[in-house]
Parts: sequence; structure tokens; C-alpha cells
Amino acid sequence: MIVTGVALAETTLPNLAARFGGETNPAENKPLGRIVPIETAAAGDLAPLTHPRFASFVLPALDRGASLLVDASLADRVDRTRAIWIAPNASLVLAKLLASCPIEDVAPVVDPSAKIGPHVVLHPRVVIGKNVTIGAHAVIGNPGFGWAFGSEGAVAIPQLGGVVIEDDVHVGPHTTIDAGTLEPTRVRRGTKIDAHVHVGHNCDLGEGFGAWQMGDDNAMLDLASSVNIACGFHAGDPRIMHNVVAEAKRQGVTIGVHPGFNDLWGFGRRRIDMRPDDLEYMVAYQIGALQAMAAYSDVEVTHLKPHGALNNMAAEDHAYALAIGRAIKAVDDNIIYVALAGSEMEKAGRELGLRVAVEGFCDRQYDDDGNLTSRKIPGSVIKDPAVATRQVLDMVLNNIITSRNGKKISCKVHTLCVHGDEPTGVATARAVREGLEKAGVKLVPLTDMTFD
Repeated sequence: MIVTGVALAETTLPNLAARFGGETNPAENKPLGRIVPIETAAAGDLAPLTHPRFASFVLPALDRGASLLVDASLADRVDRTRAIWIAPNASLVLAKLLASCPIEDVAPVVDPSAKIGPHVVLHPRVVIGKNVTIGAHAVIGNPGFGWAFGSEGAVAIPQLGGVVIEDDVHVGPHTTIDAGTLEPTRVRRGTKIDAHVHVGHNCDLGEGFGAWQMGDDNAMLDLASSVNIACGFHAGDPRIMHNVVAEAKRQGVTIGVHPGFNDLWGFGRRRIDMRPDDLEYMVAYQIGALQAMAAYSDVEVTHLKPHGALNNMAAEDHAYALAIGRAIKAVDDNIIYVALAGSEMEKAGRELGLRVAVEGFCDRQYDDDGNLTSRKIPGSVIKDPAVATRQVLDMVLNNIITSRNGKKISCKVHTLCVHGDEPTGVATARAVREGLEKAGVKLVPLTDMTFD
């Protein structure tokens, strides 16, 4: 049986604040025995408030006699005279508090009618109902991907809530279902889960020209699962393209077109207004150029991701986005259209019946409309690998992009971009890859993925 909440060794708010930091009302000495979600917290319970979306539950929880652990950023939403513990980083405190709790492993409970495939892993605190089918190599009750961030970097929040799979559920092979933090992850009756989600990691390469080199292509190839290669318009030349393709093949990395405006001096980052049909032919030309270099190594061009100002303009201009899509469709409609999440490119690719990989950026800030912040604005390029990793984990694990103004934007990304032309590119790519792998995310080439 799964019980909501995590048992505490009996304590009080002042004792917890003294141990983990923060402020509380010294008079609040009522005993606490469990940590539970704020929605159900009652007398004797401690509930965390780490996000404003749960603020509406504060007064009902306090009126039921619960005590709250509140992030300092939300302190103005609570009455400090009540049973409140305010911590500068409540998520980090919660992670440390849960890690200190005495946890008893409860063996999985499986209904006799369930069909469990070979090599399935069932973690403790899992309940499986009637007529459930679980495919081979699935993992149920995995510790999960909750993270808190502090001066020491990313700290895992223990996921102790277990999993409940209700009756008549089908779970496909190689699927992972993570445990909840304080209450079980519930797979509702009749649900069908077909596939495990993978994430690609792409980098922009081959952006030198002649004797001038930009970035460390070989180091980036060590870290990427797919690369986007400049095709001679904003950067790149035949020899550089040939060399990057050959090295990508040697390392098993898939290659894609990285078309830009004909703007070597501006590195393709200056906006150019042009007729959509002219843009279409310009992109098709660059696809053909990379396909020619790919022929030397007997590899296929698998995807296309626009560069710089072209990418920014096509994200907002449907005619530009369609022009790029038409070029793909005319030359090779098997090429995957890599598009900024929520952009006109994503819409155009789907409208044309192309495969679309939705892209998130590791090292760029976002505006409130979901587009990338202009490079003219200071701080638009994220140079701190730890900050980039935090953004990526939130993007991949929580399906959230946070704009530079703090707005939360829903997203679902298939691939993540790191800019190889940035001096911090290699360090960022390495930190992001390590963070994702530590979180249990599998990085694969775009060609290994199934798109929505």
C-alpha cells in the first residue's frame, strides 16, 4: 500500500529552521510527523511552498493546522504570524530534509493478473493493478528528476512517493515511470504508454572560413549527438565542410544543414529582407552543397536548422518559415526541420507534412513570447555552464522555459542547441551533457527519435 507523504522523525519548525536555515516563529512548537503536498496538508504535517502556482492552497492548509516551508521569494504571500518556516531556497532545503528522513523500503505490490515483461525493474513503493501489461526493460518507480539548485550546483530532490499503476494500463517496452516526490505518480485506468522519450543534443559547427577558424569543432563533436554544419554563406567553405563531415562520421554523429544569409562579414547575424522564393532557392542551394560534401564520406544529411538572423526571422515570419520548408521538401523530404519551440517554423514544418524536431537553446535567453532574446541585449548569451544546465534541466524535465523576465513558458523539446562559436561552447556542452546524463536522460541522434 502506498501512503501519501514522507515520515519525519518528530520535530518542530524551530528545530528544523535551526538545522537547515531560515526563519520561523519561535512559538510554533507543535510536533510535526510528516512532509506532505500542500493540497492535502493538515495538523501535524509540514508542506512545501516552492512555486507560486500552489499559493492558492496556503490558507486552506494553514486553516487545517498544517505548517509550511515557504521559499523566501513567496514570503509576501503568507502570514508570517502563522506556522510558517521561510527559507532562502526552499527547494534546496526540501532536498536536504528529505535526504535526512528515515525511509523504509516497501516491496512492490503486483496484482496476480498483471503481465510483467522480461528485464523489468520494479522499485520499492510501487503498486500495480489488475490486467496491467508492462513491456520488456521498463523501469517503474525510478528515483526521478526533481532538482534544486544552490551554490553547490544541482542537488537531487529525493522522489519518495512511489508509483501507482491503476487497472487496465499498458506500458510499452523501455519506458521509465518516475516516482513522485511526496505522493505517488499515478497512471490512471486504461492509459496506454507507447514510447520512451529521448532527447537530442546538437551543436553548430564548421563556422570557420579559409585560414580563419571559429570554435573547436573536434571538441564539440565529442559531446554532440547531431551537428549543424555551415554551408558557405554565413561561414564555412568546401574543405571545412568536408573535414567536419568526415570527423562526424568517424564519431557516429549525424550531420545537418545550417543555412544562413549570404553575409560572411556579419556572420549571418544581420537581418536581410528578401522574397520568399529567393530565400527558398538559397536554402536549397546550401542543402545541395552539404549533400555533395556528405557524398565523399557516404553519409546522409539528416536535418536542417537555420542560422542566426535567418532563424530569428523565420521564427516570426510564416512566409520565411514556409520557404525554408519548401526547400527541404523539394530537395529531400526526409530531412528533419529543426525549429524553435512554438515558432512559425514549427507551424510551417507541420503544415508541409515534414518531420519537425522542436529545439531548445542551452546558452540563450528567451523573451516572454518564446523567441530568443536579441544578442544586442547584454546577457542574452548564457556563458555560465551551470546556468545553462539549470535552464536545460527545467526545459527537458519540467517542460518549462523561463524567460529573462521570469515568465514560465510551456514547451516540449526534442533537441537542444549549444553554439560552437562561443568561447564557452565546449564547457557549456560538456556541463549540459553531464547534467542530462546524471538526470537519466538518454542523448541520441535526431534520426533515432520519434517526433510528435
